[in-house]
Amino acid sequence: MKCRTHQTNHYYWGTGNRELGVDRKKDGAQHRVEEQELQDYLLQLDEIELEAARYFALSDEQFYWKPEPARWSAAQIFSHLSRFNRPYFVQIKAATDQARERGITGRGPFRHGRYARWLAGMMEPPGNLRMKTPRVFTPASEQPAREQTMESFTKDQIALRYLIENADGLHLAKVKVISPVSRLIRFSLGQCFRALIGHEKRHLLQINTLTTHPDFPQR
Repeated sequence: MKCRTHQTNHYYWGTGNRELGVDRKKDGAQHRVEEQELQDYLLQLDEIELEAARYFALSDEQFYWKPEPARWSAAQIFSHLSRFNRPYFVQIKAATDQARERGITGRGPFRHGRYARWLAGMMEPPGNLRMKTPRVFTPASEQPAREQTMESFTKDQIALRYLIENADGLHLAKVKVISPVSRLIRFSLGQCFRALIGHEKRHLLQINTLTTHPDFPQR
């Protein structure tokens, strides 16, 4: 199988996200990924970053606009994504570190369980099933600072990319990730990546829907 050498441009670039335990210089994150499933996730991250860059280019009025008080603005959606992603990143890092120590390795294609696939599928667009957002993941009612919001989201993409690269060689179906919401909810590692990426796509679609609203500001 051919290795994929990954290159990307980021709105902000750094060595990682140390507060999440992600440090490329220290940990020596891989850049050549052999596992096809992980290559697919990296390609989807490329698409997410390109789409997010479009929304980063919105004017302040557009970035903070929402059709009604109970709805989220683009700024609040990006804030929600960071609040959602980071606890999962900590759980993924712990799971992959433990898997390395225990030698839970393997090569795909992997067969993920029906429950893991169902959990991940619930997170993906179009998101016809409405789910109540846990309070811990709900953005503040006041609008977040624009620059900080964009920087946090971009750092999260760097961290997620690192975690995907670092999972290469592990058994993506046998390694389990405990949800930060409840210890009763467990994803396979591969399906956890799928869920996080699907969740981002779902909310970027939500931003796109905002931009097509008839009352959306014109620059």
